[in-house]
Amino acid sequence: MTVFFDELLICLTPDSGENSDFVFLYGVGDQCAPHILVYEVARDFLSAPKRFAIVEIRSSTPGAVELDSDNEYEGVIYNEDGSMPTLGFFIVQDGVVKNGDSIQGGEAYSEQHILISLAAQRIELLADSVTVKQSLIATSAREALGLYLMD
Repeated sequence: MTVFFDELLICLTPDSGENSDFVFLYGVGDQCAPHILVYEVARDFLSAPKRFAIVEIRSSTPGAVELDSDNEYEGVIYNEDGSMPTLGFFIVQDGVVKNGDSIQGGEAYSEQHILISLAAQRIELLADSVTVKQSLIATSAREALGLYLMD
């Protein structure tokens, strides 16, 4: 079975450095307690301050999150260590390439199989919505999460 990926229209590309920072807060997944992913955004030059994207993920399927995903899909290129050279957010669909027309302004709706490829982590989950809430300048992903939660 061939599985195709289609990038979500999330314009905040994850940082590809081996020390790039992220935090995944596992919530219930509903409107009151969504999962929250905070990841370091790629910088054009190292003297720029670190910036972190805050992404809320909602899911009506409890427990549908797999951290350290090592699933490999036919037709996708992998590095020797199993990581993906292309970082970002992808929709996994059996035999069909999703055209992204239903994704507006960095949001995806209706339950979908999502693959998130970061430099240090691959996360797979079922999601009803994936929404980029904002980006923050901070020294670490934990600090960015704290600033977001206090807002």
